[in-house]
Amino acid sequence: MLNEGLAREVINRMQKLRKKAHLVPTDPVSVYTEVMPVDHVLAEIVQSHSALIEGTLKVPVKRLPVCGSDQVIIEETQELKGASLRIVITKRKGDVISIDKANGDAESVKQHGDAESVKQPKKIHKETTRHSLLQVRKHVELNWR
Repeated sequence: MLNEGLAREVINRMQKLRKKAHLVPTDPVSVYTEVMPVDHVLAEIVQSHSALIEGTLKVPVKRLPVCGSDQVIIEETQELKGASLRIVITKRKGDVISIDKANGDAESVKQHGDAESVKQPKKIHKETTRHSLLQVRKHVELNWR
């Protein structure tokens, strides 16, 4: 029971780190972990509860080091029960990631290395009429070329 509680705390910290990176739950990312010291009970919990962690987060959770084709989005080292838990969130090259803006808007953008290199469309008003949706589509097509 205590082990499952620690696994849920690991999940909580991973979700908070994903939120800190302005990612949404549907973004195609991978999570890498490392526990130091390696013989700490937390390392065993992360290993033995990997199905629970992956099922809750809906992303693959792997052990460090990061795969060469993955790009690091955010990483952080945290203390938990006397161990050092390093969490690294990555994306695969070419995957689409939603960038959650500080103002609350979320837009799907094609990543070309990093978010700064992507041309962002101008801000548009959200309306629900068919005419407005067609205008939005035309606006996006013109601004994403």
